Amino acid sequence: MAKQCSDKLPPNSVIVLMARNKEALESVKCEVSSVALDINIVMRQYDQGNAENGDYFKDIFNDLLLENIISQNDFKQFMIVHNCATLCGVTKISLELLTPRQSGSTSTST
Repeated sequence: MAKQCSDKLPPNSVIVLMARNKEALESVKCEVSSVALDINIVMRQYDQGNAENGDYFKDIFNDLLLENIISQNDFKQFMIVHNCATLCGVTKISLELLTPRQSGSTSTST
């Protein structure tokens, strides 16, 4: 999915790859780099199936940006593409998965 999206992104875009398998991350990074030479790719090994440490995900994007000397102010837009499994029922749509605090959000899901 990252490889297919990367050639449609403008130069100097940033792709964040997260997965539990480090070798798979490296492989995807190489594939994306082969088609999108001017895209910055950052990676983080992360198992979303392990919900024991709920705070780990809280600042993961801020941490990744800081570690790679990238500022949030460098972006006018962002997009999150999520293709992994869920720990809850599969009959819910994305907005139904929000916590009550987030449910007032104006975000939309497609």
